[in-house]
Order: sequence, then structure tokens, then C-alpha cells
Amino acid sequence: MKRLITVLRRLSVVRILFSSVIASMVIAITVVGVMSLVIHGTLRGDFLITGAVAALLTSLVVVSIILRLLELLKDAERRAGSASRAKSDFLSTTSHELRTAMNVILGMGQLMEQADLDEEHRHYLNASNRAGRHLLSLINDILDFSKIEAGQFTLDILPMDLRHSVQEVTEIMSPMAEAKGLALVVRLDDALPQRIAGDAARLHQVLLNLLFNAVKFTNTGRITFSVKRVGSETILFSVSDTGIGIPKVHQSRIFQPFEQGEVSSTQRTGGTGLGLAICQRLVTMMGGAGIEVVSSEGVGSRFSFALPMTEVTSLEGEGERSGICEVSGAPIIDQALTLLVVDDAEDNRLLIKAFLKKDPVRIIEACDGFEAVERCREERFDIILMDLQMPRMDGYEATFEIRRLERELGRSECHIVALTAHAMREVAENCFSAGCDGHLTKPIRRQDLLTLLSRVPNKGVR
Repeated sequence: MKRLITVLRRLSVVRILFSSVIASMVIAITVVGVMSLVIHGTLRGDFLITGAVAALLTSLVVVSIILRLLELLKDAERRAGSASRAKSDFLSTTSHELRTAMNVILGMGQLMEQADLDEEHRHYLNASNRAGRHLLSLINDILDFSKIEAGQFTLDILPMDLRHSVQEVTEIMSPMAEAKGLALVVRLDDALPQRIAGDAARLHQVLLNLLFNAVKFTNTGRITFSVKRVGSETILFSVSDTGIGIPKVHQSRIFQPFEQGEVSSTQRTGGTGLGLAICQRLVTMMGGAGIEVVSSEGVGSRFSFALPMTEVTSLEGEGERSGICEVSGAPIIDQALTLLVVDDAEDNRLLIKAFLKKDPVRIIEACDGFEAVERCREERFDIILMDLQMPRMDGYEATFEIRRLERELGRSECHIVALTAHAMREVAENCFSAGCDGHLTKPIRRQDLLTLLSRVPNKGVR
């Protein structure tokens, strides 16, 4: 159907262009004929008037055709804009629905981890949790790739601590390497700046993917992770391993979507073939030339990429509220709180109640934004967890209405935290514009939720 529509549009444009050419030829012939008669002195007055009228009418035809062509182009632009918005809405809805389901699956797994289980059932639970995390990783890859292909993917450039980022990535991968008996060697150039401008989350994503692949495809030996400064404006990242290597015939396709290395190794280790394709695009978006690979079958591989470096000397931008709740230390809720949970998914509301079962939190529920506004009219809450995509009234509109209601009633503002499907900057900006104080990304971890509640301003300070 899409191809048919494209062909029809092309035919319409070709037909109009052909008509324009014919009309132009008519004008040219008329003008030449008139000029010829003038030159030979045989042109009578009525011939002159007739020729002028014909030329004028022909010109009007051409103008109308051109205007129609412009109208078609504008219509095509409108259609393209509608298609882009439809694709964006589809990705947003898909992300929300998938993450909502994963929120419950992984959340219930977290709750079960606190139960007193025997060794056999603990083993089953761990397997289920691992599968859930793997599924979430696949969902993230598919959604990221779809956003990149749709032109909906943007970077969040802020000051970042480069050494801290490298340390975080290393701490995540070290247990996996140790479990396989591999040495993970980290080499940091002393000349590296402490802070640079960049998207820390996306740099983490690329480095974690490269390190994860290195560990996955290495059975003995070591992984070397190197970060060094090259010149005054470039940082070179590289990950080397002593793994199975990549046959030369397969090296050119591993960065293509849904392509992988040798089929036999893929069957043993799994994967979708999206990870490196996404990383390649992210590196390009961050200003790099792409990821390079040097590999020998049976010897090992080296993946590297260079990024332009913009050193940041001031902390400007780091103090701004990001809206993303980070965990630091063991959270303690030291005051009684009243929490309004707004979510159209009953399982999500059940999960949050289970997370807070042992904490001094009174929980009120609302199944959509309209009901949330009515609950806020009846009483003031210390904090509201607001899902964004709901029937009748979504989270953005509900937050706006709650803020308006607070002004009408002369109440102090309660703390509103949006529950989002992803932590992209545009989502955070929309949340803040509506009146939210921050956002939590699904799937929600219990510790993140407790940390959030422990930071609610003390009631006596309001």
C-alpha cells in the first residue's frame, strides 16, 4: 500500500510537470508567432489582440498549474508531518505499555527476593529475574533503534564526570568477568580531564555493550578497557579481549541491524544483533567517526572509537534539577506520609503498595487523571506518583489541573513525581512544564522509590 501511494504521488507530479511543459511550449509558440508577424509587417490589429489574449490565458493556465503543484507539495509535507507524529506516538505508546508490564514483572521479583525461600525456589526466582532483566534489555534496544530510525532520538548533553563514569561501568562489569575467571584491566590516561560535556547515559550504554560482548565471547584470558587522551580535543575508548575473535568475512556486517557474527557463536550466546548497530549510531551522533574493529579468529578482538572532547571547568548545569531520582545510601522514611498513586494499571498500584507495605505511608489510589484531581480536591497529599499515559485525563493535564486547584484553594504545592516510560530530556521538560517536580523511570526499583519518599520535605518545614 505504501509503495502504491508513493507511485501515485509520483505520477501526479509527473503529470503536472508535463502539463507545465506543454503550456510553456504553447506560450513560446504564441510569442514566436506574434514576433514573426510583427517582423514581417503582416500583423493586423485583431491578430495582435487575439495573440495577446491567447498568451495571457496560457500564462494563467501555467500559473494555476504551478499553484496546484505547490499545493500538492504542501500537502505532502503535511502528510509527512502526520506520519512522523504517528510514528512518534506509536513509539511512545509502545514504550509505555511494554515498560508498564515489565514494571510489574521485575517489581514482583524484587518483592520475592525479600521472602524466606529455600534454595530450590531461590534458584527459580533468580532465573526468572535474570530473564526479566534480559527482556527489558531487549525492549530497550528495540525501542532505541526504532527512535533512531524514526529521527526521534536526541542526546542529553550535560557536564559529566568522565572518571566516575568509567568507574561505574567497570563496577558493573567486574562481577560478570570474575564469574568467568577473566581479568578486567582498566587503563586510564592521567591526562584525561575530570569533566567533559556529553551524554553520560549514552556513553555508558556504548561502553557497557562493548564490555558485555567482550566478556560474553571470551572464555579465558582477560579484558582490557582503555581510555586515553589523543591530542587536545579527542578521547579514545577501546575494549580488547582474548576471546573467540570474529572471522574477517563477518566483520563488515556486525554493525548492521539484526546482523551478528558467526551463526554458531550466536546460537551459543544469544542476542538480537541490535546492540552494536545502536552503539555505532550513538557514537556517530556523539560526534565520532564510528566504531572500528580489529579481530583475528581464535586470538581476540579490539573495538575502539574516538569522541571529540569538550572540557568543562565549571559545574554550571550540574546543579539544575534533572528530575531523575538517584539512589545514595540506605533510604529511611522518617515521617508519616500520605501518598496518592495515580495509574490506570491496577497491577502497578498493587506493586507500589507492596513496596511500601512496611513503611509509614498511607496510600490513596486513583485510576486516571480525572479521579486524581477529585482526590486532591478532597485532601492535600504529601506526594503524588503520576502516570503519564491514562484514559480520560492523562498525567500532564492532571498535574496542570492539580496545580491550578492548589492556587485556588491557597494550598502549598505537594510533591508530584511523574512515572515515565523513558528518561529522555523532552519527557523531563514536558513534565516540568506541566508542574511536576521530577520523574521516575519504569520499571521502578523499590530502593529508588524509598529514596524518593525519604527526600520529601518535612511536614514541619512547609
